[in-house]
Amino acid sequence: VQTTFGIFNRADIGLSFGGIHLIGSEDIKWNDLPGVKIKIRIIEERTNLPAIVLGFESQGKGTYYKDYKRYLYKSPGFYAVASKNFKWLGFISYHLGLNYSLETDDGDKNLNLFGGIEKTIGDYISFLGEYDFGFNDDKKKFGQGKGYLNLGLNWYVGNGVTLSLMVKNMLKNTYDKKIADRIVGIHLIQLF
Repeated sequence: VQTTFGIFNRADIGLSFGGIHLIGSEDIKWNDLPGVKIKIRIIEERTNLPAIVLGFESQGKGTYYKDYKRYLYKSPGFYAVASKNFKWLGFISYHLGLNYSLETDDGDKNLNLFGGIEKTIGDYISFLGEYDFGFNDDKKKFGQGKGYLNLGLNWYVGNGVTLSLMVKNMLKNTYDKKIADRIVGIHLIQLF
C-alpha cells in the first residue's frame, strides 16, 4: 500500500508499507520498515524541453533478504527522470532515468538506467512498457544481467479510480523467480 500527497504543484511526498503473500495460503510476511518517497519536478515540460524530476524512494519490491539488506527488486533510491509527452493518436509519453539505490550490501553499487513508454488507447486505456537495465543488480547473486522488462495496461474506470494489470520481470532475470510476476493494482486519486 502506498499513499502519496501532492504538497505543492511540483512536489509529492509519500509513505508505503507492505509485505508478501497478502493473497494466497502462505503466511503473510510484512516489511520491517515503511518506505518513504519524495519527488520534486524541477523543470516543467515545454515544447522543446522534457520535464525533469528528482526524487528518492526507499521501498523495494518482493521478498526482503536480510543478509543482503535488500529486496528482490531493489528500491530506486535517489533518481532523476526526464519525461516528454507527444500528441499522436491520443498521447504517447517517454521517460528516461538514472538511479542509485542504497541497497548495496550485495556488492553492486552501480548507477542504473531505466526507461519507459506509455501510449493512450482512446480516453480510458493506456499501454505501459518499461525496461530497467539492472546495472546495479547484475552481479549474479540476484539478477542475471538481462535487465527487467515490465508490460502493463491501465484502465481509467472513473471518479479517480484506475485499475492496472502488469506483468513484471518478463525476461525472468531473477534467480529465485522462474516465472514473471502478475500484478493487479487499484489506484485512487482524490483532490482535497
